[in-house]
Amino acid sequence: MCAIADSVLDATSAQIDLAHSWTERLRIAIRVRWGNELDAYGVSLGMEIHVLFEGVPGVIVRSDGVVIEGADLDNVVHAAVRAAASADRIELCGAMPVDVAAKVREAIRADVEVRVNRYGFESLEQVAAYKAAYATGGAGDAAFFYSAAQSTPLTKHDDVLVAGVANENDLRERVREAHSRGAGIVELYAGLGVSAAAVAREASAHELPIGFID
Repeated sequence: MCAIADSVLDATSAQIDLAHSWTERLRIAIRVRWGNELDAYGVSLGMEIHVLFEGVPGVIVRSDGVVIEGADLDNVVHAAVRAAASADRIELCGAMPVDVAAKVREAIRADVEVRVNRYGFESLEQVAAYKAAYATGGAGDAAFFYSAAQSTPLTKHDDVLVAGVANENDLRERVREAHSRGAGIVELYAGLGVSAAAVAREASAHELPIGFID
């Protein structure tokens, strides 16, 4: 069994090295993990992802197996328990305190993944500036992007801009649009990982902090 597992990992590593794009690399990696049909960004089409962010309560996206929902900080754990009844993965926004994230992990079934949005070192000063501006009411909107079978227009829900993206070009366009509309921070969800973060960072001319699910 170990020999088989090692050979799979070796083959996967070789495939990843030979892949021509970051979407191909992501596709290969997640195929090993989930074994299902994948969308353009490598997310299993049978995988249900529920994103929770601290904000105005309510669902702002329900599409392509992805739900994005705002919740009061005091109700995040309750919302996660409810979401875990049907979700394969819970993704938490980058503003989520680590103690709340830990409570979410403790409260839901072990077979449901819990991931927290994170930022690269190059974004930390910009995140701190955004946090300070948010505290005084002067921050721009947050912009959330998620992997989708078909890209969607950038829409506004309270203080959040959101869009689904199906490919790198659309991600670049949506990030640039969000930037031009005054967004102060970007977070990527539902399969948009470190490679997508690099694309988004470049698209923002390195002016916006980019969070992603690692």
